[in-house]
Amino acid sequence: MTMTLIQILIAILAAVLTVCLPFFLRGVFMLLGAKTKNITLATMLTEIGSAVASAVETIAQTYTDALKEAAADGKLTKDEQRAALAKALALINKNLSLDATAWIRQRYDNITDYLTTEIEAYIRKNKVTYLETTIASEATEVKNE
Repeated sequence: MTMTLIQILIAILAAVLTVCLPFFLRGVFMLLGAKTKNITLATMLTEIGSAVASAVETIAQTYTDALKEAAADGKLTKDEQRAALAKALALINKNLSLDATAWIRQRYDNITDYLTTEIEAYIRKNKVTYLETTIASEATEVKNE
Protein backbone atom coordinates (compact mmCIF):
# COMPACT_ATOMS: atom_id res chain seq x y z
CA MET A 1 0.00 0.00 0.00
CA THR A 2 2.79 2.42 0.87
CA MET A 3 4.47 1.68 -2.45
CA THR A 4 1.25 2.41 -4.33
CA LEU A 5 0.81 5.70 -2.46
CA ILE A 6 4.39 6.72 -3.30
CA GLN A 7 3.83 5.85 -6.95
CA ILE A 8 0.64 7.94 -7.03
CA LEU A 9 2.42 10.90 -5.40
CA ILE A 10 5.27 10.65 -7.90
CA ALA A 11 2.80 10.55 -10.79
CA ILE A 12 0.97 13.62 -9.44
CA LEU A 13 4.24 15.47 -8.85
CA ALA A 14 5.44 14.63 -12.37
CA ALA A 15 2.18 15.93 -13.84
CA VAL A 16 2.36 19.16 -11.84
CA LEU A 17 6.00 19.71 -12.80
CA THR A 18 5.22 18.99 -16.44
CA VAL A 19 2.55 21.70 -16.41
CA CYS A 20 4.28 24.29 -14.18
CA LEU A 21 7.93 23.97 -15.17
CA PRO A 22 7.58 25.61 -18.62
CA PHE A 23 5.88 28.66 -17.06
CA PHE A 24 8.57 28.90 -14.40
CA LEU A 25 11.38 28.56 -16.95
CA ARG A 26 9.77 31.14 -19.25
CA GLY A 27 9.73 33.60 -16.34
CA VAL A 28 13.36 32.89 -15.53
CA PHE A 29 14.40 33.37 -19.16
CA MET A 30 12.43 36.63 -19.44
CA LEU A 31 14.14 37.92 -16.31
CA LEU A 32 17.56 36.96 -17.65
CA GLY A 33 16.73 38.59 -20.99
CA ALA A 34 15.70 41.83 -19.27
CA LYS A 35 18.90 41.85 -17.21
CA THR A 36 20.96 41.26 -20.36
CA LYS A 37 19.25 44.17 -22.15
CA ASN A 38 19.86 46.43 -19.14
CA ILE A 39 23.52 45.45 -19.02
CA THR A 40 23.87 46.12 -22.75
CA LEU A 41 22.12 49.48 -22.39
CA ALA A 42 24.34 50.47 -19.47
CA THR A 43 27.47 49.36 -21.33
CA MET A 44 26.57 51.31 -24.47
CA LEU A 45 25.58 54.47 -22.60
CA THR A 46 28.77 54.34 -20.53
CA GLU A 47 30.92 53.91 -23.63
CA ILE A 48 29.15 56.73 -25.49
CA GLY A 49 29.32 59.04 -22.47
CA SER A 50 33.02 58.36 -22.02
CA ALA A 51 33.73 58.97 -25.70
CA VAL A 52 31.82 62.26 -25.64
CA ALA A 53 33.51 63.46 -22.44
CA SER A 54 36.96 62.50 -23.68
CA ALA A 55 36.44 64.19 -27.06
CA VAL A 56 35.05 67.41 -25.61
CA GLU A 57 37.85 67.68 -23.07
CA THR A 58 40.52 66.87 -25.67
CA ILE A 59 39.22 69.44 -28.16
CA ALA A 60 38.92 72.01 -25.38
CA GLN A 61 42.56 71.49 -24.40
CA THR A 62 44.03 71.25 -27.88
CA TYR A 63 41.85 73.65 -29.86
CA THR A 64 39.21 75.82 -28.23
CA ASP A 65 41.20 77.05 -25.22
CA ALA A 66 43.92 78.47 -27.50
CA LEU A 67 41.34 80.16 -29.72
CA LYS A 68 39.54 81.67 -26.73
CA GLU A 69 42.81 83.06 -25.35
CA ALA A 70 43.64 84.61 -28.72
CA ALA A 71 40.18 86.15 -29.15
CA ALA A 72 39.66 89.71 -27.91
CA ASP A 73 36.35 88.81 -26.26
CA GLY A 74 37.50 85.36 -25.11
CA LYS A 75 34.80 83.62 -27.16
CA LEU A 76 34.73 81.41 -30.21
CA THR A 77 33.22 82.59 -33.47
CA LYS A 78 30.42 80.54 -35.04
CA ASP A 79 32.89 79.10 -37.55
CA GLU A 80 35.28 78.13 -34.77
CA GLN A 81 32.41 76.51 -32.86
CA ARG A 82 31.46 74.48 -35.96
CA ALA A 83 35.09 73.44 -36.45
CA ALA A 84 35.38 72.38 -32.80
CA LEU A 85 32.16 70.37 -33.09
CA ALA A 86 33.42 68.67 -36.28
CA LYS A 87 36.70 67.78 -34.54
CA ALA A 88 34.83 66.39 -31.51
CA LEU A 89 32.49 64.33 -33.73
CA ALA A 90 35.44 62.92 -35.66
CA LEU A 91 37.22 61.98 -32.43
CA ILE A 92 34.09 60.34 -30.99
CA ASN A 93 33.47 58.35 -34.18
CA LYS A 94 37.10 57.22 -34.11
CA ASN A 95 36.88 56.09 -30.48
CA LEU A 96 33.46 54.40 -30.47
CA SER A 97 33.39 50.65 -30.90
CA LEU A 98 31.54 49.14 -33.84
CA ASP A 99 28.98 47.78 -31.37
CA ALA A 100 28.29 51.22 -29.92
CA THR A 101 28.02 52.77 -33.38
CA ALA A 102 25.61 50.04 -34.48
CA TRP A 103 23.62 50.44 -31.26
CA ILE A 104 23.19 54.18 -31.90
CA ARG A 105 22.27 53.64 -35.56
CA GLN A 106 19.56 51.12 -34.56
CA ARG A 107 17.90 53.68 -32.30
CA TYR A 108 18.41 57.05 -33.98
CA ASP A 109 17.91 58.25 -37.53
CA ASN A 110 21.10 60.28 -37.62
CA ILE A 111 24.17 59.41 -35.57
CA THR A 112 25.66 62.88 -36.06
CA ASP A 113 22.55 64.57 -34.66
CA TYR A 114 22.53 62.20 -31.68
CA LEU A 115 26.21 62.76 -30.91
CA THR A 116 25.88 66.52 -31.41
CA THR A 117 23.10 66.57 -28.83
CA GLU A 118 25.27 64.55 -26.43
CA ILE A 119 28.20 66.95 -26.94
CA GLU A 120 26.03 70.00 -26.34
CA ALA A 121 24.53 68.41 -23.22
CA TYR A 122 28.00 67.62 -21.87
CA ILE A 123 29.23 71.16 -22.50
CA ARG A 124 26.09 72.63 -20.92
CA LYS A 125 26.50 70.42 -17.85
CA ASN A 126 30.11 71.55 -17.48
CA LYS A 127 29.14 75.23 -17.78
CA VAL A 128 26.42 74.87 -15.16
CA THR A 129 28.80 73.03 -12.82
CA TYR A 130 31.45 75.71 -13.35
CA LEU A 131 28.95 78.50 -12.62
CA GLU A 132 27.66 76.75 -9.51
CA THR A 133 31.19 76.22 -8.25
CA THR A 134 32.14 79.83 -8.97
CA ILE A 135 29.06 81.19 -7.23
CA ALA A 136 29.61 78.95 -4.20
CA SER A 137 33.27 79.98 -4.02
CA GLU A 138 32.42 83.68 -4.21
CA ALA A 139 29.73 83.27 -1.57
CA THR A 140 32.25 81.60 0.73
CA GLU A 141 34.75 84.42 0.18
CA VAL A 142 32.12 87.07 0.97
CA LYS A 143 31.06 85.17 4.08
CA ASN A 144 34.67 84.89 5.30
CA GLU A 145 35.32 88.64 4.92
